[in-house]
Amino acid sequence: VRAHKAGLRVCVEGLGDRGIDFALDAIESALKEHPVADHRSRVEHCCYVTPPILERIRKLGVVDSSATGFMYSLGDAYIANRGSQAMSWMFPHRSLIDAGIPAPGHSDAPICGTSPWEIIGALVTRKTDSGQDFGPREAISVTEALHAYTTLGAWAGFEEDLKGSIEPGKLADFAVLDRDPFAVDPDDLKKVKTTMTIVGGRVAYEA
Repeated sequence: VRAHKAGLRVCVEGLGDRGIDFALDAIESALKEHPVADHRSRVEHCCYVTPPILERIRKLGVVDSSATGFMYSLGDAYIANRGSQAMSWMFPHRSLIDAGIPAPGHSDAPICGTSPWEIIGALVTRKTDSGQDFGPREAISVTEALHAYTTLGAWAGFEEDLKGSIEPGKLADFAVLDRDPFAVDPDDLKKVKTTMTIVGGRVAYEA
């Protein structure tokens, strides 16, 4: 409540369905006492989103700050512990997008690798780093996966006027890639490399 009244964005850790419910309880309670229209409060990691939880997230206008890096790097462990059928609710981006829920992705580095392309590839193929299926019905398109790592990431931080897309008036921060992610086989998305990085309109890195 104090954070909402101070105009701060609230980000609450929620790992597993019990953890997400706990985070949503706190956010819901705060919003009842101090309503904020465009609060963009976030549940971080937000790993196990069952249909009832998904509906709560939608109704509360909460951001599913999805630790999608877990799907690729830790996916085999999740499958071993929870079973393959449960993976349909792990980072269910197809369902989130269809419900109109903003769900940016992140790696949770250094717990997982720093390459966004491994994770973008996993969002599209729904495969772990060993190639196991990880709830394939929740696969999304390359365009949708890129939005999770660009425009939605900026929006979740109230920075959509500054970054997230290459437009006049925004920061000239972007990367040059070694291949077209829209033209490669989805299984090869994880191999995409950066050949140059531009920050503020200047070359910051060159392979």
